[in-house]
Formats: sequence, C-alpha cells, structure tokens
Amino acid sequence: MSPQFNLRIASPETFNPAGPNLESRVERDGRLTFRGIVTDVHTGITTETTYDANQRPIRIAKRSAAGSSSESHLDPETGKKRRLNELSRLPDGNTINREIVFLEHNRASEAVTVVGPSGTLAKIIERQHFGARTTFQGETTYDLDGNPSQTVNQHMEHDTGALKHREHIQWVSEGQRAMTEHFHFSDSGMLVRYSKTLHYFNAGPFSEETHEFHQISGHLMRREMVAYSPEGYQTCHDVLFYKEDGNVAERKSTFFDSFGNPIGARSEAREIGAGTWA
Repeated sequence: MSPQFNLRIASPETFNPAGPNLESRVERDGRLTFRGIVTDVHTGITTETTYDANQRPIRIAKRSAAGSSSESHLDPETGKKRRLNELSRLPDGNTINREIVFLEHNRASEAVTVVGPSGTLAKIIERQHFGARTTFQGETTYDLDGNPSQTVNQHMEHDTGALKHREHIQWVSEGQRAMTEHFHFSDSGMLVRYSKTLHYFNAGPFSEETHEFHQISGHLMRREMVAYSPEGYQTCHDVLFYKEDGNVAERKSTFFDSFGNPIGARSEAREIGAGTWA
C-alpha cells in the first residue's frame, strides 16, 4: 500500500505542474514562486517544495514533529544542491546544526555546531571535502562556561585522503594557548616530525621541543629543545642526535643571558646510554 499524504493549500490561486496542487507566492525580491506542502501521516514529516516560475524545484524543506529539520537549496538549471542545512534535536538535549555549501570543481565546505541543553556552545566542527574525500577537519570543544578547551585540526592529502598534518591545541581561555602540538606524516603514513610548544599564561612560548624521525625505519634521529624567558628571549638551546639503536650519538647545548645573548656552549660526541647524559 502506498503511503497516504495530507495536502495543505494556503491559497486558492494554484496550478498543477506535476503532482499536488501548488500555491503561488511573490518573494521579497519580486520573483514569482510556487509552493507545495505535504505531510506523511506515518512519519509525521512535512515536506515543503518551492518551485521557480518555470516550475523547477529550487528549495526543499523538511520538518519532523520532534523539531528536527532540513533545508536544501537547488540549482534550477542542473538540479544539483547548492546548500544544505540540517537541524537535529537529540534526546540528551543537545542541538546539532549542520550546514554544507557545495562549491565548484566537486568541492564542499561543511560546518557543524553543537549547542548544549542550556544554550552554551559545546563544539564546532569544520570540514573541507573533495568529492567523497575529506581534505580538512577542524574540531574545537568548549567547556561549560563556553570557553574553548581544545582544538584538533587535521589536513589530509587531496588525492588520497591520507593524513598529512595534525595539530592539537590546549586552550587556557579564548585566544590563550596552554600547549600546541604538531604531527607531520609521510606519504606512507609514517610520523616524520613532531613538535610541542608550551606557553606562558598571557605570554609567548615557554618551551619548544621538536622530534625528527627516519621516514622508513621510524626511529628518532634528532631532538631539539629550546627554552624561553617570559620576555621572549632564549635561555637555552639543546640538540641531541640519535643512532638507530636509540642511543645518543651527539649533543650540542647553547646557553643565553637574560637578553638572549649566547654566553656559553658545549658539544659532546661520545656515545652514551639512551636517555642518560652524564
């Protein structure tokens, strides 16, 4: 048995291009459009379709009895989607709003916003797509006061979708970072570079640490550490080189005064146990 529909007609001035009767309407910009509204009695979903003056669909809006909705804007020439907006109300009280803008050359931009039951912002997700492949995703979560707590940004290879760069940020407050991490990957998926920056509160970096790995074996080759004063001057610079077995092969250290001027250096090139420098 085919589903039954209830048809609502808002105006007696109607015509029938294909299917149910439609009402005419003049938009704010003066365009003449036609609208049809049907409700599925089984699902409770109401669908409103808007047509242009040439009887081509340009907008499809759906609403459920639970409060969720979606709205698609179409290109009247090709019938392809230009923009999609979805609003979902979840059982836990969260509200999710998702908007996708379809661009040229098979690209799309997506934004997802999650709002908590009390109306505070809980999460924002941004994505860039190439066809069915995601080329970028950025996600920021927020605490109960609406301040950002952490952000994860991921950049993927355009042609393969393989992860190339991942950034992880821990926030103290809006615009104030506590820690920033970067992960860089080779075409084969190996981690080739890692860096971590710790920040002073309301100031610049406290320390920076960088690890470089072999692209094939994955073993640690080089480790660099830099410390800074609250005024932004370097206080020390330490570089360690590693052998394939994990032992330190060489170490170079430079020390600076309170104005960032080098005052001493040390270089040693003797093999010692991994993680120990006497």
